[in-house]
Amino acid sequence: MILELKGINSFYEKSHILQDISLGVDEGEVVGLLGRNGVGKSTTLKSISGVVIPRAGSILFKGKELVGMKPHQVTRLGVGYVPEERRIFPNLTVYQNLLLGKKPGKLQNQIKEGWTIERAYALFPQLKARQASKGGHLSGGEQQMLTIVRTLMGNPELLLLDEPTEGLAPMLVDTVSDVIREIHEAGISILLVEQGFEVILDLTTRAYVMSKGQIVFDGTSQELADNREVREKYLEV
Repeated sequence: MILELKGINSFYEKSHILQDISLGVDEGEVVGLLGRNGVGKSTTLKSISGVVIPRAGSILFKGKELVGMKPHQVTRLGVGYVPEERRIFPNLTVYQNLLLGKKPGKLQNQIKEGWTIERAYALFPQLKARQASKGGHLSGGEQQMLTIVRTLMGNPELLLLDEPTEGLAPMLVDTVSDVIREIHEAGISILLVEQGFEVILDLTTRAYVMSKGQIVFDGTSQELADNREVREKYLEV
């Protein structure tokens, strides 16, 4: 198992957001994490990536404890985090944004088949056409593409994706879904947070459902599709 959370409890000041969260991602697997707004999905990813430090529990990445590490330390270990808000440098060009995503020289040289700018452009050809444009001049969909490929430039073994299709037009949702498949085929494990059940069913083999800071369903994506009670109670608006 490449990622394992055991009894994670995370807080925002006095608010107990994550309550004994346990979940796992096997190597080479795409796992979905679903739930309505405000149930703790994003906090789960932030706890893994070091943005939020859990007060109790364990987070193991390839057997190494992540709790207490800073975000840049987690990134260097091989965990890429794409937050819900599109974090790009608006005053830098697409090309410059991608350069900033690369690991430091010594680390980059240790990677045999790492992500290059050319490989990033092959994934999102639209970005190559806009490589001289500043990030702030891109559309919302293009900014999402840039955020994803800039994270890939760090050559992660595990990718945490927080609602990558949120707010995108249906055509772009299909594009991002295709890219997630390509990333998976490249050997990267993925923990995917989404509200769209169809996206999860299409892309994942297993899924967890959250409600009020707790895991309320753990099973295959098909089992979730067949479980009308869980979907109606915890997913449908």
